[in-house]
Amino acid sequence: MRSQWDLGKRPAKAKDERGFKAVSTYTTAAKMRQVALLYDLGGFIAELDVPDDVERTEKAESGHVDLHGTTPMQLFGYVRNVRSVDEMSEGVE
Repeated sequence: MRSQWDLGKRPAKAKDERGFKAVSTYTTAAKMRQVALLYDLGGFIAELDVPDDVERTEKAESGHVDLHGTTPMQLFGYVRNVRSVDEMSEGVE
């Protein structure tokens, strides 16, 4: 639950810095499962209950959500469930 920036990656263009500092999430567990399998992101999905006052940028068509200004400890506090990617079936919400 760290941003690309926190992982030491930097964007090629300065205008993309804000996106690199955000943490990527998805609107559903099913969409996150798809992405986790596609990009080999690990074997578990943390389902979050993010407070409304956390700044976010959502792309409705893809289900992608960037969370801005959060720390790993804050995100840990938002976890409501952890699921194994392998145990989830396709289409699970």
